[in-house]
Amino acid sequence: MSSHTNGDYGEANQVHVRTGADYLNALNDGRRVFVNGQQVENVATHPLTRDYANTVASWYDAHHDPEYRDIMTFVDKDGVRRAKTWFLPTTREELESRRIYHDTVCRMFGRSFFGRMPDVNNAIFLTYIDDPKPWEENTVGYDAAGFADNIRSFWAKMVDEDINLAPAVIDPPVDRSRPEAEAESPNCRVVEYRDDGIVIDGVKAVATGTIFADWIMVGVFWRPGMPEDQVMYLVMPVNTKGVTLLSRECLSRPDVSEEEHPLLGQGDELDNSIVFDNVFVPRKYIFHLGNPEHAMYYPQRLFDWLHWIDLVRFGVKTELMAGLALLVGDGSGLLKIPATASRIADIIRFRETIRAFRVAAEATGFTTPGGMYKPNNIQLDFGRAFYQENSKDIINELLDLSGRSSIIQPAASDFGEFGDLLDTMLRGAWKDGKQRLKVFRVIRDMFLSDWGDRGRMFDQFNGTPLNTIRMLTMHRTEFQPNGPMTAFAREVCGIPLVEGQGTVKEQVAAYVRAQDVKTE
Repeated sequence: MSSHTNGDYGEANQVHVRTGADYLNALNDGRRVFVNGQQVENVATHPLTRDYANTVASWYDAHHDPEYRDIMTFVDKDGVRRAKTWFLPTTREELESRRIYHDTVCRMFGRSFFGRMPDVNNAIFLTYIDDPKPWEENTVGYDAAGFADNIRSFWAKMVDEDINLAPAVIDPPVDRSRPEAEAESPNCRVVEYRDDGIVIDGVKAVATGTIFADWIMVGVFWRPGMPEDQVMYLVMPVNTKGVTLLSRECLSRPDVSEEEHPLLGQGDELDNSIVFDNVFVPRKYIFHLGNPEHAMYYPQRLFDWLHWIDLVRFGVKTELMAGLALLVGDGSGLLKIPATASRIADIIRFRETIRAFRVAAEATGFTTPGGMYKPNNIQLDFGRAFYQENSKDIINELLDLSGRSSIIQPAASDFGEFGDLLDTMLRGAWKDGKQRLKVFRVIRDMFLSDWGDRGRMFDQFNGTPLNTIRMLTMHRTEFQPNGPMTAFAREVCGIPLVEGQGTVKEQVAAYVRAQDVKTE
């Protein structure tokens, strides 16, 4: 692992953390961006993008706040204080320190609705730097000498420059009933191999926050029939010649007041598509090429760290949901009705179950080949699946408890003329009608706005949707008919292990299994 990031060594002799102003200035770099059909000349100042850009800038500035110094930063072995996004935990205690960092970021920025802040984006690189060799050793069709060093060099660059690296791995949809359709698609592919690099052309259909990043990590999500020329793992600056970012419709509303919409004013992460028009990628920024079998198993481990942070974020989000339910119950007197109180108890139980998965993932973690202490990826994936399966019901329960109050709300200006009447009308069991109204304004932004609905869709599909989590479960060694999960059942039934019967363990390379928790 990098010498930059191994533990906290006390007082710093220098601080190397980017400022928000530096970040905003860097966004005005000629990148080609379209939002709502408009070309955005400067992401930092355009009305559709400036709010989220300023939120990310505030994220950088928070690392300089003395109040959050011990949470947001660490001192590396060279005595340099850096953002904790670059901290590589080697023990459970160090993992907890990093988790507190992500938890704090979720609470401060986006209130758990932003899933691609820089601390999350950069976690995509932890698997790379943990074990760079497999990326080089498993490349096919191209001279891969030095690819592992490319990974190490770029990690050092990321740390030194405090880069925000956004992943882009999702290809366009194809006719899934025809495996050959993959080769016919506009998926991003290598169209020219050169000694000094490659040229790529095509599209990535879905990425998040790329418009606000410094660099893009281009990868693939394996699918049957994927040809070798579509398998690539590499990085490039967002403003690279030939790169165009096409955003979905912006869902934030910069024209509304923070009082009436307490969440929308923080901006929109802007999921986007990326068009690559014969883009040249220098050799030094290439990590892997050409091996669909490698792509099938190993790169999914890139998302393990992101998914752990997702589970942390789900813990924050479900805490907010449970807290809102209690406030709704208190403000309406519903908590005093046993039948309704039991419904709120279910929301609390949902939150505590998510927390239990997170605790289990950390408590049963393991040491990776590079020496990091990694959360148990079975527990974090099952925790994410539990959230995806049940969150819609919990959200509907919260909305049902809120009733019409979550949508029928007076404007802030109405209180000028009708303040006394509105306070009496809205008060419920509270002493102050305006305070009670604040609860329902948050619920409206979270779950009854386009902005909030986008967050719900992101939670369902980012990284790996539920069906993919199920598929990955059945790819694991221990869950095979000839694996350890059946050992006790075989003993009870008196069925012996069949020697020579193939298992995933025999099919999947050891370097892949080394990134998974051992349950045997």
